[in-house]
Amino acid sequence: MVAKGISTHRTHRSFIIKLHQNGTDLYTIKQITGDQDFKFLERYVEIDSDRLRGAINAL
Repeated sequence: MVAKGISTHRTHRSFIIKLHQNGTDLYTIKQITGDQDFKFLERYVEIDSDRLRGAINAL
């Protein structure tokens, strides 16, 4: 797979990003992927300002 430009790391990263972009919370992503802690996930997800505003407005 690596020879074709596809790696398990890249696939794992893309999976995490897509889940997060579609609204899946980090705890659920952690459970699905089997990652041990949130530090790994934090490297891949970005929280944009609109998402922060939406969370605050939901209160």
